[in-house]
Amino acid sequence: VRLYETAETEIVATEFNKAYINRFPFKHRGDGPLIMLVDDNEANLISLASILIMENYSVAAVTSSEQFFAEFRGESEWHLVILDVMLPGLSGYEICREIRRDFSVSELPVLMLTARTTTQDLVMGMEAGANDYLAKPFDTDELLVRVNTLIQLKQSVDKSIASELAFLQAQIKPHFLHNTINTVVSISRYDTEQARRLLVNFSNYLRRSFDFKGLSQFVPLKNEIELVRDFLDIEKAQFEERLEVTFEVGDDKDIKVPILMLQPVVENALQHGILPRREGGRIEVSVKRKENELVFTVKDNGVGMDREKLQSVMAYEFGNGVGLSNIDTRLRRLYGKGLIIYSSPDTGTEVSWSVLIK
Repeated sequence: VRLYETAETEIVATEFNKAYINRFPFKHRGDGPLIMLVDDNEANLISLASILIMENYSVAAVTSSEQFFAEFRGESEWHLVILDVMLPGLSGYEICREIRRDFSVSELPVLMLTARTTTQDLVMGMEAGANDYLAKPFDTDELLVRVNTLIQLKQSVDKSIASELAFLQAQIKPHFLHNTINTVVSISRYDTEQARRLLVNFSNYLRRSFDFKGLSQFVPLKNEIELVRDFLDIEKAQFEERLEVTFEVGDDKDIKVPILMLQPVVENALQHGILPRREGGRIEVSVKRKENELVFTVKDNGVGMDREKLQSVMAYEFGNGVGLSNIDTRLRRLYGKGLIIYSSPDTGTEVSWSVLIK
């Protein structure tokens, strides 16, 4: 397949390309990362799609902001968006701003294409959240280098988040192991049956913690509930009357949900909400169906947080910390919206989120 470049960088497709890319929105699944292309000029789209397909990338191409949002929200594994600045309806700048509401520059890179290359144009693109700018007419090799660089950025961030998720899943914290073993030993002196039950819970907890295959794994809701129950049974044996737990879960336990979101939120409520109070407190876990969503809520009556503390908890900084920020990031990638948190000092904290039912 040969591509011929005109003065306007429109590439006239061969008969092969005309047959292969004959309508928009267009999708092609290759073995490589998934890239969204947005341009109202179909010849330009055919050009870009052809170049990237020949490099084995997966491609989705749209000609308007309406098509963009329809396709974008229907897919969770985007690696890069290539945006033309001048579009009917919303401009490339406005689309980029919408992307940045849910994805940082490292979570989903944006490359802007434009024939306008003044300093003001470049500044507007960067202020809108673009990672990079490529002027038309562009060189194919330069395009591919920039695409590869931005995708490598995205992949490095994904690996970091996956590592954090693995850490969360393993949950093999020395103090937790030490405290659990000491609790079982202590209880075994006067209640061997309870000690045996705790060992079974501990074994189940460790097995489920290690039982994962990747960042985007989905498991039945009942698996997540059982993991939380095993965790809390172990903690209740240690803290006794200082910890009260209630569950309200419907009959949708076979619905698949993203792995390891509930347990870390519950653990956070225990460690940072309940245990700092000398008298302890109560954790309420709720999972309710609302139309086409499952709504998760974890509420505690612990020490709570002021606005500054809450902002620091949710301000995800690359490479620093795991827990709520990791969960919020994964939710935004999957569903476009993250955690909702209400908290105030000496009152407690409520964390909620929604999962679409497929």
